[in-house]
Amino acid sequence: AEYGLGMAIGATQHRKFLAHIVQKALNSPDVSLSDELRTELSAWLLGKDDVDASEYSSKVIGKLLEKEKNSHPLLNTIYDYRNYFIKLSHWIIGGDGWAYDIGSAGIDHVIAQKENVNILIMDTEVYSN
Repeated sequence: AEYGLGMAIGATQHRKFLAHIVQKALNSPDVSLSDELRTELSAWLLGKDDVDASEYSSKVIGKLLEKEKNSHPLLNTIYDYRNYFIKLSHWIIGGDGWAYDIGSAGIDHVIAQKENVNILIMDTEVYSN
């Protein structure tokens, strides 16, 4: 459970970093952006937490960055993090032993963190009390 939570938090941190450098690129007078890329990056910032909007932006921005990424190191970094434009769904999957007994403190910890993760517990009936 804790491993899955760590992976979800890691992806969230990468998205926060991406949003930070996108904002930095948009506000920097040193970064030369085409009007189309500037518009799409701004739209992504506004809709980054919407699955459909972020998926659409990801496709458009990726193509635009291909052309412009070498014009400034910030754009190159944004290009390197392009996989994080899409808002992902995080799943933590485990068996009933993991949830009931062996890893129950882990499940409690995950739920207490109030992160946006999904938990699937499969009833394998390996353990019986």
